[in-house]
Amino acid sequence: MRTRDQILSLSAALLLVPTSAWADTIFLTDGSMIGDCNVVTEGLLSVQYKTNKRQQEVGSDKVLMIEFDRSPQLVDRAEAALADDQHLTAVDDFEEYIAGVIDKPPSRYKWAPAYAMYRVVEINETMGKFDEVVKAANRLLEREPDSRYVPMAFLKKAAALSEENKESAVEKTLDQLGQIVASKGLSKRWQLELDLARLVYTANLGGAKLRDRLEEVATQASAEFPTVRNRADVAAAESFLAEKKLDEAAEIFERITRDPQADDRTLAAAYTGHGDCLFTKGVAMASAGEDPTAVFREALISYMRVVVVYKQELRYVPKAMFYAGRVYQQSTDQESQDRAQRLYVGVLRNFKGTKWANEARGFRK
Repeated sequence: MRTRDQILSLSAALLLVPTSAWADTIFLTDGSMIGDCNVVTEGLLSVQYKTNKRQQEVGSDKVLMIEFDRSPQLVDRAEAALADDQHLTAVDDFEEYIAGVIDKPPSRYKWAPAYAMYRVVEINETMGKFDEVVKAANRLLEREPDSRYVPMAFLKKAAALSEENKESAVEKTLDQLGQIVASKGLSKRWQLELDLARLVYTANLGGAKLRDRLEEVATQASAEFPTVRNRADVAAAESFLAEKKLDEAAEIFERITRDPQADDRTLAAAYTGHGDCLFTKGVAMASAGEDPTAVFREALISYMRVVVVYKQELRYVPKAMFYAGRVYQQSTDQESQDRAQRLYVGVLRNFKGTKWANEARGFRK
């Protein structure tokens, strides 16, 4: 599945396409896609698009993400800045665009205002600016109440409030989403997303009881909503990992890494968790006098995939970078030791003030 980091600019060949042609691509949650279309609107219930001058629609609940062939100049500039890891610049460009259209919706690119508002939510979450996530989500919910991004904005807001340990505000936010799901007749996907969020943020469950409830959500999601199923399964695997049940956790993490029907956050979590299982196993093997080389190699691949492919998922990147350094440090050769130190420096430089920066400082030479 493509990620935004993997979306490239138009190739020279596309310049030969007539200027009236569009090539938006709608990626669906089942792993399929609708290509060579012109997205017109992204509504709460459906995404309207044109193919061969014929207007069609797909349920918003079926949409994973949309790759836009053309966008407003400021939106395009913001995405380019983000591709270069210039998060603050990207937010500034999106904000400049939003300011210009917030009271005067554009006749072209009707989808762009809500899209830009949601990208600000996502980028602030990436930077760990949870107060700004809440503010940006509230703006979207107020200004674009009929957008397909509304349920996701509620969920991002709840996650941000949870990070700030504001339990009553989390419950209120999820209750509001529940009211929207009921009053607007939203699909089963959003009820399942709501159920999952309640389990993760407010249920105060752990161990087998939590996993049983997560399994219920995953079973209901099944093949119809695989992104929800995989998110529930990741939460279950993380529960196993917390109890040091490595085999059970690793089996789930590995299955999800082989499943393209998951979003970037879920895949980053799965690869990080898989690396954790393997690293712990490798350390135990070394202590028992067994050769852990192959296991450490697999752990390193999982961790570095997060660092390189899912670099926007900053909830997982610093941990993955730190443990990649720990894997390298298990080797005695100088090249591996040097690589470990470079990774620790990267954590210290890019993730100041985090738990993982403090951990890296302890191993920095």
